[in-house]
Amino acid sequence: MLFLLITITALLPISYCMFKKDIASPTFLFYIGFFISAVAAYFNYYTWNIHIQDRIIVIFLFGWISFFAGEYTIRVILAKKRFSNNLGNNRVKLKAIIPSRIVVYSLVLLNIVITILLFREVVKVASFGGSSTDNLMVNFKENLDEVGLSGLITQLTKITKASAYVFAFVFINNLIAAEKRTLKVVCKNIKYLIPIMLYILQCFMRGGRYTVIALIIGMLFIIYYLCQYKSNWRFKLSIKNLIILILIVFCIFLAFWLIKNVVGRTSESPFLEYITRYLGGPYELFSLYIENPPESAYETFAGLLTSFNKIGLTNSTIRSYHEFRFSSTGILIGNVYSAFRTYYNDYGLLGVCFFSYALSFIFNLSYHRIRVEKNLYKHSFRVIVYSAFLYCIVFAFFVDYFFARISLGLFIEVIIMYLVYYVVIKKRFYIGKNRK
Repeated sequence: MLFLLITITALLPISYCMFKKDIASPTFLFYIGFFISAVAAYFNYYTWNIHIQDRIIVIFLFGWISFFAGEYTIRVILAKKRFSNNLGNNRVKLKAIIPSRIVVYSLVLLNIVITILLFREVVKVASFGGSSTDNLMVNFKENLDEVGLSGLITQLTKITKASAYVFAFVFINNLIAAEKRTLKVVCKNIKYLIPIMLYILQCFMRGGRYTVIALIIGMLFIIYYLCQYKSNWRFKLSIKNLIILILIVFCIFLAFWLIKNVVGRTSESPFLEYITRYLGGPYELFSLYIENPPESAYETFAGLLTSFNKIGLTNSTIRSYHEFRFSSTGILIGNVYSAFRTYYNDYGLLGVCFFSYALSFIFNLSYHRIRVEKNLYKHSFRVIVYSAFLYCIVFAFFVDYFFARISLGLFIEVIIMYLVYYVVIKKRFYIGKNRK
């Protein structure tokens, strides 16, 4: 375990320096996640009696190096052709985005209705079989696998998610574009936070916390990206901003622990034990998986195969959720094994290398495309979508949220996000104070 911790610690500054000291570099974010996980695992080294096999070390090293190679490939391909030539001073300046009021208020009203419908559905699921609604979220999570949410409600909540990310972009853009971020400017744009709050409320109703963290990660990226865009990629993270960022991360961990009962978790573990178990579990769990693998089932494209099974194209055995495991000392660790577990389960070490490289290639290509944009407002949807999926990189130490989620439902989600973007920003959109 110590070897893996030292290795990922060394890879962090290497990736930072090689990729132009960009803290939003996909490789740097990828390594940050595994570094935090390694620290948390080492914290529990003796408590769990961690034993990392040599095969685990090889798998993680090849996965990390393959991801690094993906970004390096993109840098080499694009450096001479587009990237180095397009980062100039001839960019369209940031200006306020002013959506149509009727569109804003209509979407807010629609999302309020969706939130009410979701709450009624949660109560319905929680009370299934005569269960009491006193422990609403606990009963909801216990009954969810058997009953399931209404398909209509599931699709409607995608509108709220799309609204949250689109209005997050509008809100952050307008604050950063302002010459002075005064209280008046904040109050003028405060209405754009309503869809974000409704989405967070819906996440809690469904017992989700990672979706909220994913939103925060996306918003932090938008802030960073717009600051870089405004300064022609000369923005440097100050010590003050770094401290603020660390405090934000700590507050996320603290909130994650504090709201566990609200979202139906019954653990009574203290803060540090609870957080480090979640963060540090993948290394030891992967090792336990290697020692005692479950029955064969597809994991990498679980979402896509599920869609195919439903329409009769395939009849594959799929494992959408991983099994819970205990440490050798009898402590329940969890069921998160890192994205590498999914790739290794289906395709072995070659799969770990290929999918890690592919994941890096896809996200780095997307990231560098939005970096070279000279007119943000023509391609702002790319920034919004990228921010909505960035958590897949940060959470790769935890589980595969990208390839496993590819499905018909995911494509519908992106289409809905574009439609919301279109009516909010593209259709009734103008820059500045006055519409001519």
